[in-house]
Amino acid sequence: MRYSKGTKKVLSIHGVFSEQVKKLHSNSVSSIASFTESKVVKWADKLTTDSKISKNEYKKN
Repeated sequence: MRYSKGTKKVLSIHGVFSEQVKKLHSNSVSSIASFTESKVVKWADKLTTDSKISKNEYKKN
């Protein structure tokens, strides 16, 4: 995402990534995923989600 050459970047998100990682992996992996997710979301010009729940979670953060 960061190095793509498009003029506008759209990120399509299916679920809340950090929450999914938190349920499947250790706390250290979960914290890395949360940190990375916050950076990647800022690189996108627009976000699309698969549900209203995901939309509300990303708006909140």
